[in-house]
Amino acid sequence: MKLKIGFIALLFGINASAQVCEDLFTKIDSSRTRPEITLLARQKNVPNVILQTQNGPIPVLQFNDRTAPALREILGKSLGTLVQLQPGWRNDHGMLRVFDKVIDVDTPGARGFGELHTTGLAWKTLDTWLPRRRGSENTVIEVGYLLSPMDQVTVRYYQTVRRAAIIRVPFTFGGGGAQIASPTRLNDGENCFSFARGSSLSGHIRQMESELRTRTGKSFQELKAVPEVAQFLAKARGEIAALSPDSVKLNDRVALEWQEARALIGKLGGDATLLNWLIGMDATTSYNELFRHLEISGESSFSDMNHRQASFVLVYDDIASKEQFEARDFKRSGIFSTWTHQNLAH
Repeated sequence: MKLKIGFIALLFGINASAQVCEDLFTKIDSSRTRPEITLLARQKNVPNVILQTQNGPIPVLQFNDRTAPALREILGKSLGTLVQLQPGWRNDHGMLRVFDKVIDVDTPGARGFGELHTTGLAWKTLDTWLPRRRGSENTVIEVGYLLSPMDQVTVRYYQTVRRAAIIRVPFTFGGGGAQIASPTRLNDGENCFSFARGSSLSGHIRQMESELRTRTGKSFQELKAVPEVAQFLAKARGEIAALSPDSVKLNDRVALEWQEARALIGKLGGDATLLNWLIGMDATTSYNELFRHLEISGESSFSDMNHRQASFVLVYDDIASKEQFEARDFKRSGIFSTWTHQNLAH
């Protein structure tokens, strides 16, 4: 289930009509896509139900390593906020799905696999992660969002910036903080839920705005009007969003050799730290704007399924049969919340 997107082609290689260009930026209308997802699930024989929410019915699909191949079409152009229900633990766990990867944060340097540069962020490919989950009693509930092509670039850009440690965020859980030295380390830490829900992004933006103003005397908006900055950020968005999660170029000095970077340093002075603050600010502001548009909250549950922009729900479960999953009495419990099918729409 390899899901790859040609981001450079998407950004710079499109020679298309005005309508196609408009479609790149047009936000997805979940009211139109929800029935299409239900139809896809039924055509592919994926167990599914429709639940009634505060903003209309939403499709809920059973998701595991056997149903995932049938859902490539929606996985490749969507993200999802996840909560892993953990009835045998003290807490549930928050994660994020970005296309064919599940990303979560924990103690830096202590991850079993999928981490780079001691960020605490582990990237797990669905192809390998779902089979490892087979038989797990820790059901995962995902609220999924279909994304426009340009919104897909925004997500890839931000998450790759984080994976490369261009900016660092401390991991905080239970009041503690796992600190890794870096000239672009942010003060506001994250736990698994605040990372997945983007609830610390506003604080990160405030700090980066302050850093840029201190270094240059200009706000980020003023800096973006400088031609050398605009050219550099266009280069950064295209190059970084296109990098594979396993690329050897993924590090905090990725931009230093670009011609646009040298022109920028010549204009403003500074060094790789200034470049990274600019990239971090650019990636974070666009990502934060997208999350606010999607109405993603900081809740540690799946209550965002009630919001207008939610496109579908995936229930990561391979224990239930099709008949059990589609029954009104289907139920999975966690520490913070419990999933049920009591609000069946039919």
